[in-house]
Amino acid sequence: MSIIQWFPGHMAKTIKDLKQQFKGIDIIIELLDARIPLSSRNPVITDLISERHHHIICLTKVDLADPGQTKKWVNYLKIQNKNVIKINVLKQHGVKQLIETCKQVTEKKRRSRRFYISKVMICGIPNVGKSALINKFAKKRAAAVQNKPGITKQTRGVMIDKFIELIDTPGILWPKIKDEQTGLKLALTKAIKQTISDDNILVEWFLEFCIKNYPERLKKRYKLTQEHLVDEDIISHIGHSMNWIKQNGELNDTKIYRSVIEDFQTGKLGIMSLDTLD
Repeated sequence: MSIIQWFPGHMAKTIKDLKQQFKGIDIIIELLDARIPLSSRNPVITDLISERHHHIICLTKVDLADPGQTKKWVNYLKIQNKNVIKINVLKQHGVKQLIETCKQVTEKKRRSRRFYISKVMICGIPNVGKSALINKFAKKRAAAVQNKPGITKQTRGVMIDKFIELIDTPGILWPKIKDEQTGLKLALTKAIKQTISDDNILVEWFLEFCIKNYPERLKKRYKLTQEHLVDEDIISHIGHSMNWIKQNGELNDTKIYRSVIEDFQTGKLGIMSLDTLD
């Protein structure tokens, strides 16, 4: 098993800052990519959440995930945390519910302290949709808050009403990703740089996954038969079917690998989830 290490210096500083900031936070909104709800959970964030925090889990990018799997993951996560909300920022699905949930929590705080301003922090791995969510809040409901004591330059806050300050944080990963499949899923969903793993390794794993879980998607997109799916040389079949061939007649492997990855990322293969529950 290989261990993926991709941990830019700013992430180490951010984690150090977060440990201090978490002490003054009332509500933690943890964003998880609905396509990889398990693989996108950052153990660093999990360890920082305590009983004093009101914890809300939001599944983002639900429009790109298998709805059947998303439903199963919501039920699974609700066993651990009753506050699980599906979010589609572009269509604003779930955004109002999230705001109302925060307001309910802050109202309880104000019963003991009338003018108490609750601090709400959004956390998650890179490319999980934190900025899109907070920008939606800021544009529709808030004025930006300038740098304040205790808030680092890497974080920013907006007041979403008179008593709730929403704090954004940079996306952070954990120092060592020990599970290779987790690393591949993070690379495919752009949470880490794809160059951390060769394209051929990503595609070989992805095709094997799709053959098991979404075979019809492969058949439709790449004009394949069932026989092609069980052939070890499926890459060759995809290349010839899609005419991804070099001028000299050889397969353009680079084009094939890159195109398959982009087909997943752009939705040309249809909506699917990489973390699955039976």
